[in-house]
Amino acid sequence: MASVNKIILLGTVTTAPDFRVLSGGSMMVSLQMETTVGEETESHDVTFYGRLAEIVMQYVAEGSVIFVEGKIRSRQYRDKNGVERLVTDIVSQKMQMFGRKKDIVSDTDDLFSKDNPYKKAREGRGDPPDLSRFEYDDW
Repeated sequence: MASVNKIILLGTVTTAPDFRVLSGGSMMVSLQMETTVGEETESHDVTFYGRLAEIVMQYVAEGSVIFVEGKIRSRQYRDKNGVERLVTDIVSQKMQMFGRKKDIVSDTDDLFSKDNPYKKAREGRGDPPDLSRFEYDDW
């Protein structure tokens, strides 16, 4: 019999990403996000691995809006008190950020405001922001 384990979420990150380096040297990042449908809000634990985890750690912050596609994973473990626990989380296979990268917000400002740095540069009132640190491959 065929089966499918797939979940798609679009929501707001409610905790700062937390990372661990696994024994093989790859990175694992976990965070919580909220989704709201109507008046019902759900909290989800999401885990990212490898290169995707590195991108999340670098660019996603509490308050970011992200799209996550992945699978549901349930696992059991014993905590330090010997109590058996069941944990269900989402293992992300794809992620897309909505909005701006957290580390360049101050350089770009709001492009529609009177303080637009590009407008100031065109008018001779300053230099445009240095965008050389943009990594367009990561978008």
